[in-house]
Amino acid sequence: MKKFILTIFITIFSILLSFGQNIAELKQKAEQGDAWAQYNLGVCYANGDGVKKDFSEAVKWYRKAAEQGDVVAQYNLGLCYYKGKGIEKDFSEAVKWVRKAAEQGYAKAQYNLGVCYAVGNGVIQNNVKAYAWLLLALENGFENAKKAMDILEEKMTQAELDKALKLIENYRNGKFD
Repeated sequence: MKKFILTIFITIFSILLSFGQNIAELKQKAEQGDAWAQYNLGVCYANGDGVKKDFSEAVKWYRKAAEQGDVVAQYNLGLCYYKGKGIEKDFSEAVKWVRKAAEQGYAKAQYNLGVCYAVGNGVIQNNVKAYAWLLLALENGFENAKKAMDILEEKMTQAELDKALKLIENYRNGKFD
């Protein structure tokens, strides 16, 4: 039994030591400008994986990766602004970053941008744009968008739905407003 406990202890210690070395390597790559490493270091700080949980540090690393065009970092940075985690809550700034990810085809961002337009958070409320972004999210595999679209459809006129369908054609062709 003592051997078993000792084996478990050594295994856990080895894993933790290895994880610490991986964090050090990740941080080094992030500091050298590697966007993938910057994003992942941000995730580590957001979740407290291998480092002390620190949303301010997460925001710092998400921003560095987001500024290099990392889609998920852009989305996560937008969420930090939206929720006020690690940075002051700012819906307009949240929409700015979520939009960047949405325009690159990230379905979660497209969904959240649609919701922002539906309720008017960070943008002027606009059911036509909301519906178009939600439809794009649905087309890109984000199934939750269907519920939001159904709710919007009940509020929209046929003319608004027609406008949304025209707008989605622009979005599909990379022509964003």
